[in-house]
Amino acid sequence: MSMAQVKYMNVSGERISEKSRKKAYGITRESSLYKNITLFIFTFITLTFSVVILYGYLNIAQQNRMINTLNSEIRSLETERDDNYMKLEPYKSVDRIARIARLNYNMDFPKKEQVKYLDKID
Repeated sequence: MSMAQVKYMNVSGERISEKSRKKAYGITRESSLYKNITLFIFTFITLTFSVVILYGYLNIAQQNRMINTLNSEIRSLETERDDNYMKLEPYKSVDRIARIARLNYNMDFPKKEQVKYLDKID
């Protein structure tokens, strides 16, 4: 090593090279590597969040489709139920039931001596 490259310190007697004392503020391989690693990590995290959000959106969309399918099935079943109630309505008429009871089963209203009243005891 020449004298221009090495500087002597009188305090401790150790030799320190001038290159190690100066800091380089320009673009070096290490700073470029750190920037590339940081950029890669940031890109990876952003991509991961994007995939997670997209997966959640697709899951929600699938659940909405299933809910819509079930709602349409509920509406069709309610319509079928209402149709069945309308078909059953004539059979629930009190007059019809009384007429069938009198004609088919010889039933009649009870006579006065057939009715018994009971007292309620507290």
